[in-house]
Amino acid sequence: MVLSDAKAQVSYDYDTGRITTFLISTQHQEDTSVMDIRQLVEAVMETAGKIKNDNMSDQDFYNFKF
Repeated sequence: MVLSDAKAQVSYDYDTGRITTFLISTQHQEDTSVMDIRQLVEAVMETAGKIKNDNMSDQDFYNFKF
């Protein structure tokens, strides 16, 4: 589904203690859908980074930019 050369960036607002942006950029196969990538990103955010926490609302967490 995804290919090499992936990158990620997290923007954090120290004043509010909130993550403001979680960005993942990756090459992918031509037939990969946005929903496939979204599911992958959600899994990474929830399991590896534990990004969704008390300081980040569900609306912010699911506000992905594709």
